[in-house]
Amino acid sequence: MTESDPPVGGLKSKPEGRICHAVGEKCGLTSRGIAFGKDKVWLGTNKGLFAWDRKDMFWTRFAVGGKYIDLPVNELLLDEAGKLLVTIEQEGLPAEAGKPRSFEL
Repeated sequence: MTESDPPVGGLKSKPEGRICHAVGEKCGLTSRGIAFGKDKVWLGTNKGLFAWDRKDMFWTRFAVGGKYIDLPVNELLLDEAGKLLVTIEQEGLPAEAGKPRSFEL
């Protein structure tokens, strides 16, 4: 996935950029990592992955690996080509429970 790909979760916040609106619940977010791309600022939190659209000024929630929308993010790494590597916690998942997994977006 690159910065121009559409969000998987499909949740966008109001133009003023309230991230809690993108979460759709009481916030309680804790930042766990940040990466600055050309078009987006990526934010890994205790409740998943979010991106701030720099042009249109809104937050979007992303599903890591196409299915993990609310698992805690451990680490973000944005390479020179604009690819984002996201490492999430897997606690509570049947396969490899408790071990971190990494996904390239």
